[in-house]
Amino acid sequence: MLPRFTAASALAPKNVVIAVSSISFRRLSAPGVLTQPYVCDPPCIFGGLQCIDDIWFGARWNQGVCCSPGQTGCQGRCYPPCPGAQRLEGVNCTCICPADYPPHGDCPEGSVWNPILCRCECVTEPCPDPRMTRNPDCRCVCPPGLTDCYGYCADLNSEPVYCGSCDAQPCDPFSELCCNGVCTNVCSDTNCGACGRAIQPGEKCCNCTPRMLGTDVNCADCGDACSGGKVCTNGVCQCKIGDVVCGQSCCPAGQDCCNSICCAVGTICCNGKCVNLATDLQHCGGCNRPCASGAVCRSGACSCPTNQIVCGAAPGLCTDNMRVPPQPAWQAWRAANPNQPAFTCLPPNRVICNPTLVSIPTTGYFDVSCCPPGSTGLNAQGLCI
Repeated sequence: MLPRFTAASALAPKNVVIAVSSISFRRLSAPGVLTQPYVCDPPCIFGGLQCIDDIWFGARWNQGVCCSPGQTGCQGRCYPPCPGAQRLEGVNCTCICPADYPPHGDCPEGSVWNPILCRCECVTEPCPDPRMTRNPDCRCVCPPGLTDCYGYCADLNSEPVYCGSCDAQPCDPFSELCCNGVCTNVCSDTNCGACGRAIQPGEKCCNCTPRMLGTDVNCADCGDACSGGKVCTNGVCQCKIGDVVCGQSCCPAGQDCCNSICCAVGTICCNGKCVNLATDLQHCGGCNRPCASGAVCRSGACSCPTNQIVCGAAPGLCTDNMRVPPQPAWQAWRAANPNQPAFTCLPPNRVICNPTLVSIPTTGYFDVSCCPPGSTGLNAQGLCI
């Protein structure tokens, strides 16, 4: 039979010490099983502080005090749960690790004591190789198939630096690889560029790399490259059908070979030099067709500037036959003949003066000099007088 609760007991605060008294209760550890009596003064109430441990109330008796569920009584007071794996000791009422836990001095190498969880834990500093993990003993270990070589996880079957063992002599970086734990020459016909890579028909091991022969890069042998427009045909570098042999090169059809050099498209070979007939002053429109001095070559034709004609022996000189000297007699003639040329020329050095001018024979480059009307000769400077 359960006890009666008074109004005063219903108002008892949580977390206060309830002294043990003479009020008796019977405790049910299981339905229908009676156990030794417990006493509380005043009694604990349902939903608050409790000192009976039964299946109806979920109460807890803690060392002679009534505590809230989850709290622990010690020396007449209630305490909250300890953190981690710690437990409340009954003398000083402090949270400590249980006595049967190993002390921190017994932690294995590579681990440290965690006073909250009451256990040894691995140190947090990283392993020397990021592929390593820590085993239960907190030692850094390599993944399966790899060996710890002084803090580096090495594959002893393929690592050139640790070929066969951590203390092995490194393989030659220019000609060897680690093949099944043995430094192997990979510049041979049986191991070319890789372990067990044998050359195939038509191949040759060139600089530790398998290469097909009969190509423009390796025509007859390693490094036998075809150049100058040649292609590899049956192991020989030669010009393509239709091309022209030009020294060590081949000129495509339609291009001139000039001193063992192929002329660019649009140029031809003139006197041992590739020229553009459309613009070259010495070969305007054809080889050896120079333009007169002062002329330009446009589209293969020579032309003098405006108001100039070609005079003199070929290739001649572009000469202005509209401009006259500043002397008054000339200016008077120009005013009377504003659009008339002063002269015309005929090769090689003939000059035909305008009919309104006076032609005076000369011993100079041209056969005559043209002077304004009324002139009778030339002075020492060659000017009309």
